[in-house]
Amino acid sequence: MANFCNLFENMDYNKKLREEQTDRKATEAIQKGLELDEDFWRNFLILVNNSDAFGALLNVKEEKVADWRRRVTKYLTKFYEKEDSDISKKNKFIKVNDYKKFM
Repeated sequence: MANFCNLFENMDYNKKLREEQTDRKATEAIQKGLELDEDFWRNFLILVNNSDAFGALLNVKEEKVADWRRRVTKYLTKFYEKEDSDISKKNKFIKVNDYKKFM
């Protein structure tokens, strides 16, 4: 029989899995938007800035549209931070022809 502590740990673990899955899917969406057009998300954020009108167009509550801006900005930031981190890691490698500089 499971005790409360085990139940809580399982709930916490499942929450982390859901968050990781959401992060992965959101990052994929961000990347697809950038592949489509490098200004895609900038233009999207301009559109949803008027959450009242955009919500009326799509028949979505204004609060929900306002949250889209926050979420897109959050995942754009994560995407660019990861991209910058990957670039800095690549820059740390020594090119084959440059090895003499370090001797």
